[in-house]
Amino acid sequence: MLVDMTPAGLAQFIADQRVPVLEDILELGEVEVDLKQTAKTVILGADENAVYVARDLKDQDLAATLVTPLPHIISWLDEEMAAFLLRELTSHGIQVFTGQAQVTLQADHKAVVLRDGTVLPADLVYLDPGDLAEKLAGTYFDWYAAGDIYALGKKVLHPPFLLGGVYTNLGKSAMAPVVSKTTEQHYTDPQIKLSRAYDLMAGGVGRTEEQVKAAGLTVDVIHVLGKIHDPDDPEITLINLKLVFNPKDGAIYGAQIVGPTGVVKRIGILAEAMKSGLTIADLADIEVVAKPPYRVIKDPINMLGDAAVNLTHGLSQHIQWYDLPAALAKGAKILDVRNPDEIAAGHFPDSVNIPLHQLRERLSELDENQAYIVSCRSGERSYMAYRFLVQHGFDVTNLDGGYQIYQAVRPQDLVYLQ
Repeated sequence: MLVDMTPAGLAQFIADQRVPVLEDILELGEVEVDLKQTAKTVILGADENAVYVARDLKDQDLAATLVTPLPHIISWLDEEMAAFLLRELTSHGIQVFTGQAQVTLQADHKAVVLRDGTVLPADLVYLDPGDLAEKLAGTYFDWYAAGDIYALGKKVLHPPFLLGGVYTNLGKSAMAPVVSKTTEQHYTDPQIKLSRAYDLMAGGVGRTEEQVKAAGLTVDVIHVLGKIHDPDDPEITLINLKLVFNPKDGAIYGAQIVGPTGVVKRIGILAEAMKSGLTIADLADIEVVAKPPYRVIKDPINMLGDAAVNLTHGLSQHIQWYDLPAALAKGAKILDVRNPDEIAAGHFPDSVNIPLHQLRERLSELDENQAYIVSCRSGERSYMAYRFLVQHGFDVTNLDGGYQIYQAVRPQDLVYLQ
C-alpha cells in the first residue's frame, strides 16, 4: 500500500482507508499495558505532535522512528534551527528519516518500506499530517480494517489498541486567538508554535525564511546565540535565535528560537512585536528585564535587533551556512578566530586559525589578495574580526551564526580531533 506523504496524499489515504480523524492526542500512557516491550512504531510526519509521541514512546522503552517528507523535522522551523531538535532526538535513540516523499505500508510483514528499500519494522504506524490537522479536525470516518491494518484511537468503538494499527492524530493547536481590547477583533496571525524534544524547546512565529523566499519577498536573516540568566539560577543559559526580516524597511517576517529555557517568553515578545508592527530597530531598544544584577546586560531580543540593524546600515556583510560550500569552491578561505581548545573539538577543513585576541599582532600572516570568510562559535567574535579586517582593506565576510550553526546542520563536513 503506497502512501503519498504530502498533506493531500495523507488526506486521500485517510479517506480511502476510512481512518478516524480525532480531535485530541492519544495519551499513550493509557494503553501502556497493551504495548509489548518489543513493539516498534513508525511515525509518519515529524511535526510537533509526532515528536511528542516519539518521545513518549521512547520514555516507555519502546522503539520509535520518525519518517518525514521534509528535509528536516518541524515544518515551521528552517532547516538549521530544526537541526538542534534533530540532534536532541537522535541523542536519545530516536531514528529520523527525512526527505521521504512516499512510503509503502506492508501490512502482511508489519513494516514500512522507504523509497530506497530501507525496511522499518512497524507494529504501529502513527500518522501526523501536520498543518492538515486544522482542516480535518472533528471529521469522522467509519472504522475500517484492511488485512492487519487497523484504526486506533479513543473515540473508536472497537478495541482501543491493536498491534499493526494506524492511528492518526489531528489535534488542533492549543493557541487561542488574541483579542484586541479596543476593537474586539480576533487575530490569528502571527500564531505562536511550540515544540519540545527532551531538554530543548523550540518556538516559532510568523513565516520561515523558506516561506518568505517562496513568496518572492525581499529578505535577510540573522542568527544570534544569546545569553539569558534567571535570577533564581546561577548559571547563564545559551539559546539560538533567528530573525527573518525585510532589510529595506526593517519589517519582521518571522522568528525562531531553540534552547533549554527562556524560549516561550521571548517568542511571545517577538509575536507581540510583529502584531504591533515593530521593526528591527525597535527590537534593539525593546525593554526586556536583562540588566544587572541579573548579569546579562543585553537580552538576546536586543541583540537580534542590533545585529539586523548593523546589516541594514552596512556595518556588516555576512554569508549563510547554505552558501558557504559554494563560496569556498570559488576560492574563499575560512578564517577561524576561535581559541585552540575550540578548534581541537571541531573545525572547518583547510581553515586558517588565528584567535581573535592575536589577530592584530598576526595580521601579516593573512594574504591581502585572499577573500576570507570569518567564523567563530556564534558570529560575535567573527563580527569584531570582520570590522577590524575591513578597516585594513581585506576582502572579508562574516559567517552568520558561526561554527555552531554549521555544525548542527552539516556535522559530516567538519574535522574532529577529539
